[in-house]
Amino acid sequence: MITKWAVLVAGVGVLLLGAAVSSEVLSFSAAEFSYPTIDSRSVMSYRCEQMETREASEANARSAHAFFEENLLEISQQQAVAMSASMFPNRTPSEVIPELEKTNATADALRREAARELERRFGCKYLGGI
Repeated sequence: MITKWAVLVAGVGVLLLGAAVSSEVLSFSAAEFSYPTIDSRSVMSYRCEQMETREASEANARSAHAFFEENLLEISQQQAVAMSASMFPNRTPSEVIPELEKTNATADALRREAARELERRFGCKYLGGI
């Protein structure tokens, strides 16, 4: 009797897990889009909510990519400038390392904020780049 209940509970658990995974993976309300970076060295991918037409969805995703890539480039440039300013002769690692950690933390926070804005404005999530 216990094994029947265990099998039943396990079966229901597997069904619920499968439904949760498939709703994310097979979602018809979202589509994936990939675009090359400005320098064409890699590709950035997004999952965006579908619009009324395929053309509108594509235009929204392209706008999202332009927004996000521009933000990431600006943040990276600011981070590089701040890191360079920390690195000059006659400074000990104990002076430099905390500044670099603070610079990296600030840049990470700005990237997270850009990702939130991407989702808010365009209904897109950044999936990553290759």
